[in-house]
Amino acid sequence: MSERVVVLGAGYAGVMAANRLARAGVDVEVVTPDPVFVERVRLHRVAAGHRADARVALRTVLHPDVGIRTGTARCIDAGRGTIRLASGHDVGFDRLVVAVGSGRTPDDRPHLHRVANEDAALRLRAALAQHPDAPVTVVGAGLTGVAVACALATAGRRVEIVSREPRRDDPYHQAQRRRLRTLGIVLRRGERDDLDAGAGIVVDATGFQVPRLAADSGLPVDERGRLLVGPDLRVPTHPDVLGAGDAVHVVGDGARHLRMSCATALPMGAHAARVISELRADRPTTPFRHSYVVRCIDLGGAVGRVQFVTATDEERRMALTSVPGGLGKELVVRGTIRAMRHGARRRAPRSRSPVRRPITTRATEEWNDTRLGDFAWTSGNVGEAIPGVMTPVTWSLVRVFLSEAMAPSTVGGFRLAGNIGGRLYLNLSVLLGASAAIGLGRRVRGTVEQVFGRFPADLEVPPLPLPRRTIVVDLLRTGIPFALRVAGHRRNLPARVEAARTRCEVVRRRIRGTTTPDGLAALWHSDVEPLLRHTSRLLAAGARTNGAAVVRTRPWLVKRVGAADADALLTGAGAHGGHLESLGPVVGLARVARGDLGRDSYLRTWGHRCPDEFEVSAPRPVEDPDWIDRQLAAVPAGESDPLALLARQERVRDAARARFRARHPRREGSLRRRLARVAEATRAREAGRSEAVRAFLVLREFILRAGELTGLGEDLFFCTYEEILAVLADDTGVLDRVPARRTTYERLAALPPYPSLIRGEFDPFRWAADRRTGIHDATGDTLTGFPGVAGVVEGTARVLDRVEQRDRLDAGAILVTTAANVGWTPLFPRAFAVVTDVGAPLSHAAVVARELGIPAVVGCGDATTRIRSGDRIRVDGAAGTVEILDRDRGDEPGERR
Repeated sequence: MSERVVVLGAGYAGVMAANRLARAGVDVEVVTPDPVFVERVRLHRVAAGHRADARVALRTVLHPDVGIRTGTARCIDAGRGTIRLASGHDVGFDRLVVAVGSGRTPDDRPHLHRVANEDAALRLRAALAQHPDAPVTVVGAGLTGVAVACALATAGRRVEIVSREPRRDDPYHQAQRRRLRTLGIVLRRGERDDLDAGAGIVVDATGFQVPRLAADSGLPVDERGRLLVGPDLRVPTHPDVLGAGDAVHVVGDGARHLRMSCATALPMGAHAARVISELRADRPTTPFRHSYVVRCIDLGGAVGRVQFVTATDEERRMALTSVPGGLGKELVVRGTIRAMRHGARRRAPRSRSPVRRPITTRATEEWNDTRLGDFAWTSGNVGEAIPGVMTPVTWSLVRVFLSEAMAPSTVGGFRLAGNIGGRLYLNLSVLLGASAAIGLGRRVRGTVEQVFGRFPADLEVPPLPLPRRTIVVDLLRTGIPFALRVAGHRRNLPARVEAARTRCEVVRRRIRGTTTPDGLAALWHSDVEPLLRHTSRLLAAGARTNGAAVVRTRPWLVKRVGAADADALLTGAGAHGGHLESLGPVVGLARVARGDLGRDSYLRTWGHRCPDEFEVSAPRPVEDPDWIDRQLAAVPAGESDPLALLARQERVRDAARARFRARHPRREGSLRRRLARVAEATRAREAGRSEAVRAFLVLREFILRAGELTGLGEDLFFCTYEEILAVLADDTGVLDRVPARRTTYERLAALPPYPSLIRGEFDPFRWAADRRTGIHDATGDTLTGFPGVAGVVEGTARVLDRVEQRDRLDAGAILVTTAANVGWTPLFPRAFAVVTDVGAPLSHAAVVARELGIPAVVGCGDATTRIRSGDRIRVDGAAGTVEILDRDRGDEPGERR
């Protein structure tokens, strides 16, 4: 019978022990409250706002054969060999490695903060953002205290350090004193308890505490609660229990010099694994011996100090200081993660026995990136593409998609995309802050408004809390490879798009033909993930084809012929020698209705397009045999037939072109070239997006197949894709989170759409409650948005929340909805006009309405809350206004003016 080892904790010591054991072929499982590895040595920068987080996906640093069980240990029964989790489950073990690390007990004084763990660092960052002018006092002048003080000072805060007594690693060393003086940090003697709330924000960096797990379990501990272990890291009273890391006190003269640090935890975790291997082989155990080499400290910005030390941690004369010291410190930190990932790559064979554990946890999670700091967020454009609340697996896949499709996807650790209450938002502070750093702030803001919607004149976008040099270096590091990738994919883009379509079908067949979890996991790495990244790059290439022409041509036209003729001239992208994908579904249905196109051909071409086409839990038309029949019942005839609308718009376009030629005969050639570039850009962008969406159909089929092979079904929609791969490898620990995530998803999906612009911290539940009671209700009868398509019409409003409500849209009514993507296209020919909350001149609703000649106003912000179905409204597509004429009286037909 194989021996089972459990490692409590997934910090530096726990990960190192688990990896070494797995490489030795031991059956090992890690128990951790959160399947994420936190780089604690970076938490001071997270607190100061220099980094968005310090998280690393646990599976990337953990050996593939290591199981992960999500849970919090409450008690260890060493005699019985069991661990009681907070969920009530018991975990059995033959040998146990206690590597629970250290932290700090929360303090009831609101002004007192710590950086001992990620939650504490984020609370400190939130307090700093809430009180931007408050002074900061750091208590403790050890390595942590000095690093925190320097990070805060480089972020522009007024900082002082209070220390009881100077020690040899205090900032009384000459080099550190110089750096603190440069940053304006004041040093003084004092005690933490002498500071009250009037001292501003107080950061306690006087040391760490260990969890009470060992003491509460009756295991031997020292006066600080650390687990007492012998020289071989075993507990003397329970030799099958070992300890490693900060929560351990090694008894013996050879361990007096050990300090709480990752420099100690890593070799200690490795030695615990060595001792277990020796016990399994009936060999004598080896005592733990560790010799130090350096002691590193981050002094803010790019400055640091790498102090060389003796084996027993005594300082030598040699040190790297200033920028070389900062570089050395960063290399040590990065090298640690690289070494852990290297240790996770080597695989030792072991027998596999699937274990399906019951899912019993029932709580909720928080999905809210506004808590990362004071930023401005927008859902414009992205809220049209992904209009609903995302399941966890969709969010994990969207992050991969955006990392390939958008640049910069991160700046200084701050992500461009965020998850706010399950909905996708873009961080304007990242986008505009990065642009401002390279001198393009005003130009990019104007372009951003064309794509993501207009910002209020008084909206102040908070800057990134990063030095300009850091932003520029990061942009160069990520932007140059991105530009090279895009340039490569833009070459012969139409052929690449067609090849991607064929590739998707091949991968779909391979997914359906895979019969084992191992085979499906291997297929992810060989086919599915590369397809996702490839199609994301196709979209990036398409979106950047003649992008400047798209933004500049309409203002150029409006200046010369006015808004109405400008919109008419910009139509017909499919008539300039190509096909416009966004019109495909509605035109294709009209052709099916006429008998010109077969149903199978339609589904092969457009069966992947739907209102929630990026949400992998949403069914696609290709999966529903009755979908086409329902759509055909809604296809209008006569003048509202899509093909008739396109023909009418062609006549309007020809007339506008004749007027342009009469007024500006010498600019006819310039107009032709500009319109050709706009048409090419529009087709390329839409074609790239269509294939990216097709790849998400492949991803959906992959997840459904994984659910079939594991017997977990739709539960996998509430795992990340990394966790699904872990489940395919028989690691079911992540499933404990599924009920909480499902509950969170259901609660968030029940809320109305959030505001398209958010500044600062946002609570979706509180906002929804206020909104229902009228706090967010606007006054007045005129709404303002973006001019989508010129034209003035009056008619009856029909407010639709989802496309399935199509029967409520009478012919000649005005469609009012939150966002209208390609899934809404079949409804457009029935509408007299289109009004949306979310959108911009380059959004899907504006593009398709313009092609069909339907007046539209997009990006109104709150049209669905201020307009009720039945209201009589006037839509002015040229001015970008919607006026409520009469409340709830409309059954009169619409009339065009």
